[in-house]
Amino acid sequence: ILFAGPVPADVRVDVLDASGRALRSIRGYGSREVLIERGHLESGLYVLRVMRGGEQVGSARIVMD
Repeated sequence: ILFAGPVPADVRVDVLDASGRALRSIRGYGSREVLIERGHLESGLYVLRVMRGGEQVGSARIVMD
């Protein structure tokens, strides 16, 4: 995922399934890019939740083929 600016270390990107269960959690490390390793994630719709300081600051939907 490519962000407009660097993603600080206190930002977390969660990958949620359709039922809202967190499947992955990735920390920012000052880069504009956050790599989500697919691993065993099946094809389908997922929600990315961007958290900072315990509050949601953004979200997006993604589809994995």
